[in-house]
Amino acid sequence: NNNNNNNNNNNIDRSKLVFGSDDVLFGCIEQNQQTAPLGPSFGSLLDAGTGSHSLRWIASLLLGSTLTNTTTTNTITESFVANQATTANQPPPQAAMRYTAVTADATMKRNVVAEAKSLGIEERGAVIIGNWKTA
Repeated sequence: NNNNNNNNNNNIDRSKLVFGSDDVLFGCIEQNQQTAPLGPSFGSLLDAGTGSHSLRWIASLLLGSTLTNTTTTNTITESFVANQATTANQPPPQAAMRYTAVTADATMKRNVVAEAKSLGIEERGAVIIGNWKTA
């Protein structure tokens, strides 16, 4: 099953992903995470109010910060190069292992689940319905 996820990652359209360098808010979160007491990895990531844009950022973290273009059709592959993380003056790569995405209703949940499938990350997390309303 893990091999299937890796194969799916090879066919993800890189242009669908959102990186911290593409978004001021996500860039700020990534920058703050660099100096987090437990290290730069996000580990298990919780995102409240998840939509397509934030899920595409989560996908970039799940797939790793060393995504590279490999063909002219703009697909991506994962490359985990250990010595890149220890190069002087280069921070270790940021990544997430799993995610929980919280959406407000069933329609948004269906949309986010469909997006997760198209990004090849549905097996790496959960999409749940939640809201700040009190009972």
